[in-house]
Amino acid sequence: MSLNEATTHLVPDQAPGGGVPMTEWYFVWVEGLRGPMPQKWSSDGLWGQVGRQDVIVRFALSDAEAHLPLDELARLHPIPDGR
Repeated sequence: MSLNEATTHLVPDQAPGGGVPMTEWYFVWVEGLRGPMPQKWSSDGLWGQVGRQDVIVRFALSDAEAHLPLDELARLHPIPDGR
């Protein structure tokens, strides 16, 4: 079997119900030049970010939270005390 034949039999991951895979979202506090900065990361872009040394804390977001702006997420998920 060639590589081309093998790859034609791969089945992509699917979300429950057979839909398109869902992207997971994370609200992240990172140490910026002027103090803590809020960011929103998707699971698609998380690969290169996991080992970063400037990450203070990361919160997994629900589907409802994933659509909220950063200022609202910052109120819902403040920086933990004693960071």
